[in-house]
Amino acid sequence: MPMSGVNNRTGPVSATPRIQLALVALLMGSQPARSEVLVETGLEVFERRQSTIEGLHRLSIGWSFGSHLYLAETLYSAALGDAGGAFFWGGELGTHLPLTDRSALDLAVFLGGGGGAAQVPGDGLMMRASAGLALPLGARTELGLGLAWTRIEGSEIDTPSLTLGTRYRSGDRQSPARTPLELRAAAPILRSYNVPDGVVARSGQAQGDVALTGIDLFFALDPTHDLLLGGDGAIAGDGEGFMDVHFGLRRTWPGRDLDLFGEGWIGFGGGGDLDTGAGLMAGLGLGTGVKLTRVINLELGLQGVASPDGSFAALSPYVRAARVFRGEDRAPADRQLRLSTGLSHQRETPSLRRGDLREGGVSMHRFALEIGHDPGLFFSGEAQTTVGGGAGGYAMGLLGIGYRQDLRGPVSLRGEILLGGAGGGGIDTRGGLVGEARVGLEYELAGGPVLEIMAGHLQTVPPGGLASTTLGVGLAIPFGM
Repeated sequence: MPMSGVNNRTGPVSATPRIQLALVALLMGSQPARSEVLVETGLEVFERRQSTIEGLHRLSIGWSFGSHLYLAETLYSAALGDAGGAFFWGGELGTHLPLTDRSALDLAVFLGGGGGAAQVPGDGLMMRASAGLALPLGARTELGLGLAWTRIEGSEIDTPSLTLGTRYRSGDRQSPARTPLELRAAAPILRSYNVPDGVVARSGQAQGDVALTGIDLFFALDPTHDLLLGGDGAIAGDGEGFMDVHFGLRRTWPGRDLDLFGEGWIGFGGGGDLDTGAGLMAGLGLGTGVKLTRVINLELGLQGVASPDGSFAALSPYVRAARVFRGEDRAPADRQLRLSTGLSHQRETPSLRRGDLREGGVSMHRFALEIGHDPGLFFSGEAQTTVGGGAGGYAMGLLGIGYRQDLRGPVSLRGEILLGGAGGGGIDTRGGLVGEARVGLEYELAGGPVLEIMAGHLQTVPPGGLASTTLGVGLAIPFGM
């Protein structure tokens, strides 16, 4: 069915969650040397009602280094009000200053971008400063209470807020050695939302079915229970611009060649014309997994998905291809992880936007993760959210395969092909499916970080919408499994 008005509500799309959250979640099982992993989640309530975004959920994965400093990648999603589908992603720099044996002062600044829910018609650049008190809940967990000020360019949002959250540290106060969760499996997923009759969209029209893709990650709690972190985004059907991020639990009943499992999750989602209210979503279902090889499982399942705060509900059949990580697979150097963060720019072209041509193109914050499997070969996933160019709410997430060839000394040549979802901000992504071919040079700096310079061509699949040259620069940091 047509989606009139959907473009105005489109949020960071599709693949964004599956990559953004999924990519960051992978890092819970790895970290650079001599650092401590920090995982934070919380809620902040805006003091001023300047838009339908009245509060945000926060999920952050960071690394604490010397002198009480930490760096983090942080995802904010609408959680209060009526703005399901608003997401903001970026980097954070902070300090954790001990006050007493049982308290500390947290100071942080955040810079990123995003938008959605028709609340950020401008650039989407988000700036946030915060101060708070950290109190211990256990050896590795803390309670955080504080104040923040958030400003989002291109919107009315410029407000103080109250914050409440928890933080998990990979090491305790007496022994900061890491104790990461064990990554059991990474599973790209293709699913459908089969919407029953009677479910209406925000526009009041009947809600149609939606095709989505994403990725789920499973972290072992014990031999039969896993922590689930993941996300999905629309690539076809009646949902361009929809995305969700979710977390939950999975229980497996293993068999010789066939596993049975049950999963339940809660999360935040929205965008497009799907009526998810303030953004809260939940899913519950059963599935089965077949062992195709020693490390590859094929999974089929069915979930019921609903938004308690909106009218959306659906049955969701899905198929996953799970790469299972076993203990012997984590040590080899050719399976090293690399985190990359930086900026990307999409050149202005007549096909870039649905509206009038503008000058300057669109600038994006880029976050990516690579998993090397053989010398030179790697698999990648990345998320990008807008920080400039008058396209607030535009975002994209891609999965890819690439090859790296050493040239001379610290210089390497790389190339990759990526496919995923994009939408929002008035960018002409048609149904949401996009692909990019990219080449670049890498220069390894002293101490291990890698400087990246890349160029590529991005377009909708099939052609007919967005088509643009891309340029990017970033810094990659190697990690061990």
